[in-house]
Amino acid sequence: MDMYSAMNEQITDILRRSDNPASLYAAARIEELEAKRDVLAATFSDANELHSEARNELERLREACEFVEATLAPYRGDDACPNRAYTVSREAIKSLRAALRQRGATARA
Repeated sequence: MDMYSAMNEQITDILRRSDNPASLYAAARIEELEAKRDVLAATFSDANELHSEARNELERLREACEFVEATLAPYRGDDACPNRAYTVSREAIKSLRAALRQRGATARA
């Protein structure tokens, strides 16, 4: 919603010069709405910043998963890397991916 603070301030000043209760009420209501708009704008800004930080963190986690997979790929089925360690690492990667998908779905919701 577009609100013109400077114009609203001038209107409020004009309305407050009146002794008419309706004018005084209108002035108070304009000031109240301006204050609510300021709070909502700040809240939206904070939420937008948190969303951006969460997206960045998800991207770092995706990159970490890809790195771990690329690092382990040469050892698949090789005796140089114990199968148990590979299996545990593979399960950890699956868990991370599931968590990323869930967080991504939550972030989009």
